[in-house]
Amino acid sequence: MKTSRVPTRLGPELFRDLLLAIAPKLPEVVIAPLYDAHQVQSYIAGEFLITEGEVCRGVFLLWGGTVQLSLLHGRDKQKHFDVRKISSPAILGLPGTMLGHGFVASARALSQVEAAFIPRAAFLEALREFPMASLAFSAVLSDELNSTYQNLSALRSTRSARCLSTS
Repeated sequence: MKTSRVPTRLGPELFRDLLLAIAPKLPEVVIAPLYDAHQVQSYIAGEFLITEGEVCRGVFLLWGGTVQLSLLHGRDKQKHFDVRKISSPAILGLPGTMLGHGFVASARALSQVEAAFIPRAAFLEALREFPMASLAFSAVLSDELNSTYQNLSALRSTRSARCLSTS
């Protein structure tokens, strides 16, 4: 799945800035344990970071590049329906990691993608140790769910408008 790991870690300041860009209310004290757990992963264009239905192994903090989120199309498990593009800085895998389920979408690199990967166990341990971090990431999760709802509403509106124009 991953192509390379260069470098193996981000610099502490870059990691801190990345986390705070994603979760601005994150307490500074939780940054060190997350930093200690992370590994840098690099993906080439066309490569999948995550695959829909796969067990969630942790979170990906994107610090370079763009990914395309997609859903499997109906019964055909080879076709993907593109949902939206996500560019760095961003987090992938947060719902599955926090809620304990598999990935609900696939994420494919559209360009060279650099990500700091934090394994699920280390991420959840940091949340248990620092409850304010749980609140900060819950706010990020809430924003993500709201954005998804708005995207679905927009798709529904677009589809309804097309149906009306063809009737």
